[in-house]
Formats: sequence, C-alpha cells, structure tokens
Amino acid sequence: MKFIALKFLYDIIDTRLGEDGYFYLRIRKENNRTKWIRRYKLVYETYIGDRIKGMHIHHKDFDKQNDNPSNLIQITREEHAAIHGKI
Repeated sequence: MKFIALKFLYDIIDTRLGEDGYFYLRIRKENNRTKWIRRYKLVYETYIGDRIKGMHIHHKDFDKQNDNPSNLIQITREEHAAIHGKI
C-alpha cells in the first residue's frame, strides 16, 4: 500500500527500513529540524486518529512492514506484552 496522503501532510525527506524491521520516515518539522519516526505511527494518526499517551500500536498480522490502517490497533502496554508473550 502506498501512503500518498502522508507525502502531502508531512514534509518527508527520506525513508529507510530499520534493522528492527520497521519502516522509518525522516520528516522535517516546523522548526526545520528533521526527525526519524516509525511509519506506522504516522499512518495511524493520519488514517485512524490520535494516539493515546501510554498506549501501543499493534500490527494485527504481526508483520511490522504492513502499515495498512486496517492492520493497526491501539492497545495497552500490558495487552501488547501478552500478545507477544513477554509477560
């Protein structure tokens, strides 16, 4: 899936696939500084809504590279840890 709307909403100047398996976007902020951010976070905020502080965004199909909005869900840290077997 291509995220064309992200290009119009954010000043994206670079992309990369991180060693952790997530896609990252380098965006230019209002103060002209740049910041790397995981793509799924921008996708969630653009297509679904605001993220709640302390909540995690989970890829329902466990594919870190599938940032389709229908694959993203906001859950608690505890729920996320339980899903990934870290409790």
